[in-house]
Amino acid sequence: RRPITFAWASPARTAANVAKTAADVTGNESLKAVLTPVIKVLNTTETQVKADNVAAATNTMKTFQGLWEKAQPVVKLAAGSNYGIIDKGVKLITTVFGGETAPTKDNALSAVTGLIGPLKALLG
Repeated sequence: RRPITFAWASPARTAANVAKTAADVTGNESLKAVLTPVIKVLNTTETQVKADNVAAATNTMKTFQGLWEKAQPVVKLAAGSNYGIIDKGVKLITTVFGGETAPTKDNALSAVTGLIGPLKALLG
């Protein structure tokens, strides 16, 4: 037996799908708006570290925390069950760049690239 389909079910379902798509697009725009500056700082830092300028990279990373505080709630929502990987990456960045001793080139590069990948993956 097939379920009974009412004529009004299709337009309602279409409206629901349109609303969901609009919410997804809005969510993606919000995510992009807060994540783009974070990724830009990470990319700049990565370039500086690769050029053996860890001091400049450490200086660049001073803006990371403020940007991350804005981005974190949106990223957490968008990442869902994958947020743990991102959270570990942020903690590593904070440890590497926020310590009393300057990071080594390898530590800095590892921390930055380890966070860039999952963040870029969220943007698709």
